[in-house]
Amino acid sequence: MTMLAWFVSPWLFMLMSSGVVLVLYRREFHSDVLQVMVYTPTDMPAVDAVKEGAS
Repeated sequence: MTMLAWFVSPWLFMLMSSGVVLVLYRREFHSDVLQVMVYTPTDMPAVDAVKEGAS
């Protein structure tokens, strides 16, 4: 859609490009899935075993 806006107007292209960047930023850094991943505790025994073997 952004590239099609280029044919209409350069200003519309810049506006649409900014909109796409804002949507991608919101989806990447402010999504519900990210919040679940950050606040879900996980066990990583394989990482602990590697650290103990290296000592």
